[in-house]
Amino acid sequence: MDTSSGNFIGECGGKSDSLLFMRKKRMASENNEGLPSVLDMIEEDPYGSDIVWQPEFIGGILRLVRSDRGLSIMEMERASAVGHSEIHKVETGQQECRVETLVRLCAALGVTVGWVLDRAQRNNDGLFIRQVRADPSFEAFLKSAKLRVAPELAALSFQGAAMLAALLLRSSDPVSRIKDVFFPHPYWKNQFEPFASKLAAMPNSVDRADILRALLLNPVRELLHQGVLDADIKEASATMFDRKKCDVSWNLLYYHPSHLTAASLP
Repeated sequence: MDTSSGNFIGECGGKSDSLLFMRKKRMASENNEGLPSVLDMIEEDPYGSDIVWQPEFIGGILRLVRSDRGLSIMEMERASAVGHSEIHKVETGQQECRVETLVRLCAALGVTVGWVLDRAQRNNDGLFIRQVRADPSFEAFLKSAKLRVAPELAALSFQGAAMLAALLLRSSDPVSRIKDVFFPHPYWKNQFEPFASKLAAMPNSVDRADILRALLLNPVRELLHQGVLDADIKEASATMFDRKKCDVSWNLLYYHPSHLTAASLP
């Protein structure tokens, strides 16, 4: 997102007419439940987009894969028919990656465009923590599950779960994507693996869009509805919310070139 203007930036450079913006506009127009729409939420807060986008997110991953393949920029130029200057600018975040460039570079590297985009996605931490705390289901669940934990710690944990769910809902291959996630506690891994498989088996992408819309508006309620969050968390809470034993904040949730290893590359 271009935080200086509040405009949306699409995955390869478009602004307010991007697919992301149009999808949110469509969701807003189809909202017949009397709930605040995602678009309304974003218009109230220019930093309210659930996606945070920077040019270097794609470029860093492309550079890492190229390095893993043992290819120089000049060799990539010959293999992809993309100029070495453009490759350098994309990899270093000096230039937004054009769709055509991304397709050509991915083909030369032997990875799919979806694989790269899935791992370049990042979410807006501030929006998700705000929505978790504002969700009426948050306090209600803490009471019903009898979780003896500070609301601040529970909110951080549920924030991470909601962000991962959003990543998987947008992923071209959620089963592959989830294998690369660092889970702060085994409970979340056990909950998310079936969720990823369910998403992969969904025949209609509209179903994913509906889940994502509900997740952005009321994340705790939707995590409960999808079975990602349940009463079994009480048994896991003794270690899950112990900062000495668990990273509650899901700090390693996002992809960063330093988190990618040769073993995780396709």
